[in-house]
Amino acid sequence: MAASLERSLRVDNVVFPTVKTRHSAESSPAARTSLLGYDTRSLRSALVMRAVDALNPFKREREFAWAGPCVVSSIAGLGDLFIHLPLIAGIVGECHRRGIATRVALRPALAAIGEACGWEVIPFDDSLVDLFKTPDKFRVRNLVGRVLARRREPVALWIDLTGNALSALAIKCAGAHALAARTTRGGRSMIDHPLPHRLLENEYGNLRRVADYLGCDLEPGICEQLRGEPMPGTEDAVVLSLTTACRWKSWPLENFLRLIDHFAHVRFVLTGFAHEVSVEEQKILGDIRSRPNVRDQLDRLSVVDLVRLIASSVAVITNDAGAAHIANGFRKPGAVLFGPANPGAFAAPDGLKIFHDNSCPLHPCVQWHCARPDQWCMRKIAAEDVIAYLATLPAFG
Repeated sequence: MAASLERSLRVDNVVFPTVKTRHSAESSPAARTSLLGYDTRSLRSALVMRAVDALNPFKREREFAWAGPCVVSSIAGLGDLFIHLPLIAGIVGECHRRGIATRVALRPALAAIGEACGWEVIPFDDSLVDLFKTPDKFRVRNLVGRVLARRREPVALWIDLTGNALSALAIKCAGAHALAARTTRGGRSMIDHPLPHRLLENEYGNLRRVADYLGCDLEPGICEQLRGEPMPGTEDAVVLSLTTACRWKSWPLENFLRLIDHFAHVRFVLTGFAHEVSVEEQKILGDIRSRPNVRDQLDRLSVVDLVRLIASSVAVITNDAGAAHIANGFRKPGAVLFGPANPGAFAAPDGLKIFHDNSCPLHPCVQWHCARPDQWCMRKIAAEDVIAYLATLPAFG
């Protein structure tokens, strides 16, 4: 029955599921790539999700109803925020139509994006995630301070588009009377209104299902409010986003160098962070920076600057990172390089051209470490294939 209700879009041999079924975790190929029934490949994350769900195992779903004051949040990374922007704008618009006071909760580093959209932004970060990614930076007092600050401002309805157990816990502790969020990443014991979402469902396709559930519209034109003026000297250039926080999601720099040398007549602008480049690749990074058709903007761009740069570019080539979702928001041509993560869940079906290798038996994987370096997926994405595709685009003609 469930299978008969599913449709799939295939782009470059990548499956993008778009579903009409409920958001429960049925037995499916997606479910078999999860742990403990959660949308994760990390056992540690799955155990945390299970622990949070155990706080109130008998929590019952309530019928969704608008209430105010309302907060809508996207408190993950830059890429997630750009996926969510059309839905956030739709929720804010629906609240305005209903006369409901609304604010948008974003990570402090991303607050400028929300302010540029004209929203009232509150900085909020469930810094518990630092326990997993940067445990040396985690401070209990910081988390307690953020939670207590929010408790002084009561919230009748909080809609969290990030959807994970730690966010749900922090939001409920912050005093939200009713919480709407997905449950595939845990937090069911805190969630009053489960948003529709299935394991490994495509994040772009899910926007419409959530909007229908809430009874609001999507506003895909919201990105145009962020365009701004082109950065001097970077107009009509091709953006190369070289790095990610996880080295196993980054295409080897030698491939980027080959691409730059092949298109010697094209102007490239580098983005990313030099400290994310491995020691072994530092010499290649130096070679890239020295090329005459390259403008180096590593470590020099704010979030708003990065958005302006991509908005005025003619194409974008990037790893699976925030730059890819910004490019999709502005409908830029180019390429996105996927390895450890599943592009069926995180890539836009009509966005950047997807280059992907999933031949490793452990794919998709946790990403923060590689258990099979000899099968490293990013190394298997051939520069020749990417170059051949880019040569068909006007920006590289």
